[in-house]
This record gives sequence, structure tokens and C-alpha cells, in this order.
Amino acid sequence: MRAKVKEVKEKNRGESLAYLEKNKKKKGVKVLASGVQYEELKAGTGPSPKEEDVVTMVYVGKLVNGTPFTNAEGTPAEEKDVVMTLIPGFKEGLSQMKEGGKAVFVIPADKGYGENGAGPVPPESALIFEVTLKKVEKPGANKESNQAMPAGHPPMNGSRPKMAWPHS
Repeated sequence: MRAKVKEVKEKNRGESLAYLEKNKKKKGVKVLASGVQYEELKAGTGPSPKEEDVVTMVYVGKLVNGTPFTNAEGTPAEEKDVVMTLIPGFKEGLSQMKEGGKAVFVIPADKGYGENGAGPVPPESALIFEVTLKKVEKPGANKESNQAMPAGHPPMNGSRPKMAWPHS
């Protein structure tokens, strides 16, 4: 079993490195210090996100062989995330963008899900994301709104909700 896992990792590593080498020669691709490759498709005009910001983005993620991993159809999905919760390569790509922009990030495995992979992403896989950054919000910007709360979360009305157990 370990031999098979090692074989898969080596195959993915080889395919990923070959793709990264070829892609970095493509016109318009900028290679960042970490090895993340960034290609701007449309310049944004708003603010660039910081680690603590909340971003609304539309993106699709694929492996270097074209297999989508963000959803089975490979269609763009809209998501709202805190930047600091994202994988390192994605955070770095986002930091290059401005609100309203569109870009492609090619993320080496060590800046993505690494040697273990995650869910549908196999180990040692480089990742390709096409991202549209729709909105950048500062922390607490929606504190008056309950829309950003997860399903089942008690309404926030400026005070802490009652807890089911004692807190000190």
C-alpha cells in the first residue's frame, strides 16, 4: 500500500512540476517569491485584501490535468471567506488582486494541500484557480447584519448570546 501511495505522489509531483515549468513561460504570468504563479486577467480597482479581511469571490479550482475539484461540474462557485483561513498559495494570490479583479493562480503543492492532499485533491498536486474577487470587507463590516451568520446561529443584537454552560 505504501508503495502505491509513494507512486501516486511521485506521479503527481512530476506532472505538477512539469505544468508549473511550462506555465511560468506563458506571457503575462508572474512568478511570486514562493513559487505561486499569478496571471491577471482583469485589473480590479478596489482595495487589496489583507489577512483579516472577509472576501466574496467566485472561483473554480482544477488540477493540472483539468479535473475540477471545487465541484464535480467545474462550474464557478461563489464563496465568502476570511482570507487567513485559506491555503497559503491562495492567500498569496489574493494579496496580488484588487476588488473587482480576475486572475488565475497556479499553486505549487507545498503552498496548497501538500504531500497528503485533501478531499478530492490528491497528494503532491499543484492547483489552478480562476478567481474573481467581488468584494473585500473589513472585519466587523457586517456586524449589523445576520445574513453572514451560519444557519442556526442565534441573532446578534449587539450583546453576547446566552450560553448553554457557565463561562468565567
